[in-house]
Amino acid sequence: MHALTKGILLGCCLGVLLAWNVAEIYMRKHNLNMFRNVIQQELKRVSVPSITIKSATVFITEKDVVVREEGG
Repeated sequence: MHALTKGILLGCCLGVLLAWNVAEIYMRKHNLNMFRNVIQQELKRVSVPSITIKSATVFITEKDVVVREEGG
């Protein structure tokens, strides 16, 4: 019975960690969409012609979002 209790507790902890990671990934994606919308609004506001980036790498940290264009 003791091993079963340990197994149940371990399963609950792993489930909570998995749910936390899924929620964090969802929030990062949501924040990235908000970031993209803000950039689009600013480009329209200052009348800049549209910019096309064919390939880019996006780095999301706790403090900022960095977009680095790849290729040329």
